[in-house]
Amino acid sequence: MKALAPLTLTLLLILPHFAQADVLSWRNDGQGIYADVNPPLDWEAESATLSSRSFEESNASPILIDGKVIFHEEPSSLVCVDSATGELLWKRSNEFLSLLGLSDEEVEAAKATMEESERLDREIARKLYEMDRLMRSRKNMSTEDFQKRNDEILGAYMELGEVKEELSKNDPYGNTVTPAAHPSNGYTSYTPVSDGEFVFSCLGTGAVVAYDLEGNRVWHKVLMILTTSSADLFLLFWLMEN
Repeated sequence: MKALAPLTLTLLLILPHFAQADVLSWRNDGQGIYADVNPPLDWEAESATLSSRSFEESNASPILIDGKVIFHEEPSSLVCVDSATGELLWKRSNEFLSLLGLSDEEVEAAKATMEESERLDREIARKLYEMDRLMRSRKNMSTEDFQKRNDEILGAYMELGEVKEELSKNDPYGNTVTPAAHPSNGYTSYTPVSDGEFVFSCLGTGAVVAYDLEGNRVWHKVLMILTTSSADLFLLFWLMEN
């Protein structure tokens, strides 16, 4: 993902010069056709405006609306800068837990539950690994030693499973675990899209958000709780349902 960051930065540098009209979606019209193009010829002079600002990586492309360059930053932010000066106009985080409508206190409690759940998952995985190692070395152990060690590992595994189950039962916020993401894709691979008045963003967490050009969130919707980052899947599902 970090390897793609320079490409995104390059697009930020040339887009305001390259396109004379607004660029409202990925590759402008989806075909990469730009009317009346005017690409920069002197990189040092024409790219200085935005080259001094550092941005987080994202696979998405920037869009250009009414003198504003709008783009994604991992893992969930929508960023807007002035195309002429590079000034940061606004940056909005769309953290998964906050989109579920939880208060700050509930978000912290949910994060604590997630961390404990992840710790238990690591411990359970370790016990499975120990069990596998034990089975591989069984022929070099006495039956008594093998059975003793087997009972210890199995007992610890069952106990961890019971704790994990109890934790899930007592989680008042349900399944609030942010889905895993592929290291090359992240959560912001989709380019934002606009109708000229609002900006719409699909995130790999299973959420869609809409902002006006001043950075005010107009609406958001968590379409489904995902186990892995898959914007393609939930977007297709949403389109089919609507």
